Amino acid sequence: MNDAKEELRGYYTGDITTKVHNLYLTVPIQATYQLSNRWNVQAGPYISFAVKKEFYGEAYNGYLRHEEPTGNKIVVDNADYDFSESVRSIDVGMSLGAHYAIDRRFFALAQLDYGFNNIMKTGFESISFGLHNIFMNVGIGYKLK
Repeated sequence: MNDAKEELRGYYTGDITTKVHNLYLTVPIQATYQLSNRWNVQAGPYISFAVKKEFYGEAYNGYLRHEEPTGNKIVVDNADYDFSESVRSIDVGMSLGAHYAIDRRFFALAQLDYGFNNIMKTGFESISFGLHNIFMNVGIGYKLK
């Protein structure tokens, strides 16, 4: 491929490197259930708003079959792509977590968040499968009072 920017549709075979740097502001709504004096679990939905969206990379050492799997073969030595504008601004999902009281002040926590919607906007076809946000938080906390 040359340095000119052009849009091609087809089936790519080769190497791909992708960098994703998305930053979200998340608003959780959680219910807590106390299992014992030491254990409690939390669950509930969340909504996240994208503050920064970066999804870019390069395709190299491969080829593209234009339009269909048996279409014209186009050799791809190195081609950059940037799908940042195709990342959704809102993510909605579910959180599930647990706290363990180590003593009166210290506690350990773990939480898993899963985004229900595809992070790419509706109509995005460059990736043939859905991408979902999955986050895991693990930490130690201290109660002030």
